[in-house]
Amino acid sequence: MVLVCAGDQAYEVDLIIFDKDGTLFDFSAMWKQIFMRQVAALVELPGSQAELTNDLLTSMGVLREGDNLDPLGPLALATYEEIRVIMASVLYRHGRPWDEALRLVDSVTDTDNWPPLEELVKPVGDVAGLFAKMIEAGLRIGVVTTDERAMTETMLEMAGVRDFISAMACADDGLALKPAPDGI
Repeated sequence: MVLVCAGDQAYEVDLIIFDKDGTLFDFSAMWKQIFMRQVAALVELPGSQAELTNDLLTSMGVLREGDNLDPLGPLALATYEEIRVIMASVLYRHGRPWDEALRLVDSVTDTDNWPPLEELVKPVGDVAGLFAKMIEAGLRIGVVTTDERAMTETMLEMAGVRDFISAMACADDGLALKPAPDGI
């Protein structure tokens, strides 16, 4: 156990758990950029209305005031598959047949259409340096995320911190997703 101080309190700690997106990695540099590109592609489809943009963004938890994200909204807490269903639902509400809405969402959310991950994955600060110091002090490190395990491992590897992680709970691990405590 390591003694960790927070304000006037001291705690014996063995493991510190981090969220991935927005904590270890810049959320906007990756996910917000990806989703904004996908929304733009859906709105550009023939027959799409201008109000579709607002409906898609609002349904995913983008607050139009300053383009902030709702911390309890889908972009912050939902899996990628759930986001895709939300997009298809919005297209359906805007007059697309369900099967067409699913096909259109599939076409714009295909990871082959993403920019290279090297352009998207941006650690928040010196994550590798922080993790090295934590390990040196005797702490273990965990990650809980609503992202899928393969993407999580890829991002951690790109940041040079995968080997520092003792435990992970990811969207496809079969646990209830955050904010449920199951991942912890």
